Amino acid sequence: MGQQQLPDLTIYDETPEERDARHRGMPPLAHVKIETQRLGLPDGDAEAIYDSWLMSGFRSARGLKIASWKAAVRIWHRNKFFPSQKNHEPKPGELMTYEILDDIASWTAFKKLDVHRLGTEFKEWCEKNDRPKLVASFIKLLNAKL
Repeated sequence: MGQQQLPDLTIYDETPEERDARHRGMPPLAHVKIETQRLGLPDGDAEAIYDSWLMSGFRSARGLKIASWKAAVRIWHRNKFFPSQKNHEPKPGELMTYEILDDIASWTAFKKLDVHRLGTEFKEWCEKNDRPKLVASFIKLLNAKL
């Protein structure tokens, strides 16, 4: 009574190649998935932290060996480092406005271009393709036109 049945772990069985790829002390992906599920996170988040550990040699961002992987998972969760926790909405300063367009048009580097016409085309393209009107993307477009 009071105990929950564990999920079917056979779907998480590790291949010999995956076992060899893991660094010393690093848990199998199946264990990481169970821990992230306890926190209410999707399997993709477990795969993200697992791949991060594979890439870093099972070390923290500061290069220190990870002493407690469960604590590392909780820290990622608390600090909203997992992909499912990140807000992908652009910040107000990142979005194209007419004020920013006027400012860019005054830059000497872009004097040769019709920045306002290109800006209008860029905004229309973004709306048509359901993309955010990001200033950085527009500047990349202008640089490509030079």
